Amino acid sequence: MFANLVTLDMGYFDQKSNGTGAMASRLAADTALVAAGYGGGLAMIFQAMTSTVLALGFGFYYNWQLTLVLLVLLPVRANQVARAIRCRPPATQRSSTLS
Repeated sequence: MFANLVTLDMGYFDQKSNGTGAMASRLAADTALVAAGYGGGLAMIFQAMTSTVLALGFGFYYNWQLTLVLLVLLPVRANQVARAIRCRPPATQRSSTLS
């Protein structure tokens, strides 16, 4: 991006919509959106994976038969959740990706 900005004509920066203030504001806003989009999502995925592994570990330790039954039923439940997510209205899908 920086290499592209350096090669632009000076007239490009004279326009109000491309001034230094507007570009700095856009850069700050875009950075916040990227951080919110990746940081929270990756943390939630890591937390879910860690919780799942720990829960399976405890399950096998305390009652391995019941844990095996739950593991067999897990793909069925995952399919139900995937179908429910696909059936959500578009407005709900958009708002969940921004936060």
